[in-house]
Amino acid sequence: MRNLFILFSFIFSFSLQAQPFEIKRLCASQVGRFETIELGLNVPAYRRLLQNYSSNGIPSRNPYLASDIAIQVAFSNGKTHYIVDAFYYEDPTPIKTLNVLQTNFSEWPFRVRFCPPDTGLWMASVLLGDPSGERMPMPTEIEIRCVAGKNPGWLQAKQGQRLLMFENQKPFFAIGQNIAWTDMPVLRGKSGPFPVYSSGYYDIFDYIHNLGANGGNYVRIVLVPWTMSIEWEEAGHYNQTSAAVLDSILRIAEQRGIYIQLCLEMHTNFQESFDENYSWKKNPYRKFLPANARPSDFLVNDSCRLMYKQKLRYMLARWGHSPHLAAIELMSEMNGWSDYKGNEQRFIDWHVEMCRFIREDLKDNRHLLTTCFSTHPLGSIFGIDGLQLTSLHPYGNNYNVNESRWIDINGRHPIREQRGVWRRWEKPFLFTETGMIAGPVNAADPSDYELCNDVSFHTALWASALSGGYGSGLPWWQWSNDAFRKNNFPALRWFADSVLLKINWNPEKTVYAFDKNTEFDCYYQVVNQSKACGWLHNRSWWWQNVSDSCQDRNGKKMLPPHDNDKLAAMQDYTGKTIEVGGFEKRTLYRIVYYDTRIAGKIIKQEDVKSGINGTITLTMPTKFDCAWAISRIIYRTTVNPSF
Repeated sequence: MRNLFILFSFIFSFSLQAQPFEIKRLCASQVGRFETIELGLNVPAYRRLLQNYSSNGIPSRNPYLASDIAIQVAFSNGKTHYIVDAFYYEDPTPIKTLNVLQTNFSEWPFRVRFCPPDTGLWMASVLLGDPSGERMPMPTEIEIRCVAGKNPGWLQAKQGQRLLMFENQKPFFAIGQNIAWTDMPVLRGKSGPFPVYSSGYYDIFDYIHNLGANGGNYVRIVLVPWTMSIEWEEAGHYNQTSAAVLDSILRIAEQRGIYIQLCLEMHTNFQESFDENYSWKKNPYRKFLPANARPSDFLVNDSCRLMYKQKLRYMLARWGHSPHLAAIELMSEMNGWSDYKGNEQRFIDWHVEMCRFIREDLKDNRHLLTTCFSTHPLGSIFGIDGLQLTSLHPYGNNYNVNESRWIDINGRHPIREQRGVWRRWEKPFLFTETGMIAGPVNAADPSDYELCNDVSFHTALWASALSGGYGSGLPWWQWSNDAFRKNNFPALRWFADSVLLKINWNPEKTVYAFDKNTEFDCYYQVVNQSKACGWLHNRSWWWQNVSDSCQDRNGKKMLPPHDNDKLAAMQDYTGKTIEVGGFEKRTLYRIVYYDTRIAGKIIKQEDVKSGINGTITLTMPTKFDCAWAISRIIYRTTVNPSF
């Protein structure tokens, strides 16, 4: 978002019958395509109405969507026209001495945000009153010129296509992590028992900046009642401090070229046994339900659904303008609700209704919509037409955890789904949470285990990146760990941009494969028998085999996390081989091996001939792991694979 709060323009006042209004441009007079136009509005008659909500003149509840204060702005460049909802807004003020963010009644209490999709001169007209009736647009003197910019616009998903694409058909590969929430509603967090650090708003901003600086382009944000949810104290009351934080996160994402997946509902909000301050007991929607209501009753109650649609309208009015809000996740881990089991159809019907509301009532066809589960079984909810993306949260410490994740996408599993998520629905897939799972009851948690070394973090990133999702899995732990980002994301981003996305993907001629032997496992993709890329991993290079010196928060040796794997010594398999398949028979290929820590570093390259069965032998060039690319040699003068 460029120059969002630069206030250059004049104020125009209009006396239109009994309802005068003031409007102000809160952005530059010229913006790039898909950059943000922001206008501020003040309607004196509405301002008096707002003050009636509170005895001290500051609204104690959010008045957005009250029938008597509906405000919209029509934008037109003479060829295309858009009507955009206004939203209620309070000015944020950081008070560093108190370490808090405070919001106050704004001189411009209603805002409109719009990203022009076309170049040209855009003009604004204001519409006041009941939107269901006939309203004459009231012209203003606001004019903003849109010029060609660098923003590629909205991400798109197509069934049968694994990667996301921009509208210009440029592919997108997500590399990022969860930086899901702040631990406390303060500007800067506070240190606790080692290694705990409770993050505040500024900390989260720093983490997202650091993600972008190290090549990350995707972040998942989860709205939780202890800091970043806009609705918890009262249904229909949208917390302006939380909303201001999300404003800042979106601006950072726009500056850094990061795309956001915004999860609207944490499953703990609908658990009966979670912390009573943030669980079903205190859920604000309970006021519409009988005293003995279960969480899934929220899904079928008319008042709850109507109020939730009001929140969706507000959120899309405030943040839905930006292509950097790429995906809206309606629920997190719905199978974690206390009464999910036996009520699956309620969840399906609710998702159908909310998707239809977004698409038809709000006329939003730009955002990708999704939902998620933590574990199998997944039921049939991803088959809903309104959902474009699929996801799963596979935590684990097991020796074969990444192989199991590959099966989750592509394969069959006797206990889990009979078909992998991709095979079942053929919608773009991402592991939107990955990480180690809870360990024994001692002075350690999963974040401590991963902090000891980045082997689990590293291997999960590379294995998932080559498993057929639209990006690498999003790690859950280590939000505050700049070193993990620096040591992992740049090389993966380079490989994605320079190798993986250079392949001309053909859904009908691409093979997604996993092979293993005693020494190695290998995740790879072969296109049309001519080009391939993958990741080769020493199976003995595993978190538990290299973590003997890990200490817990009391300085004692950390017990291994619970699993059934036996400890073994790390082995050096440099020079040993593994065969991968899917190539033409007896054909000459070039293999280039890349470092997974240093962006663009070639470890070695060699020319090999495929076997009679179309296999190629890979020779491990390092002790731990490597990325690789294979290209058929057409001319002997080929220097490197052409991607």
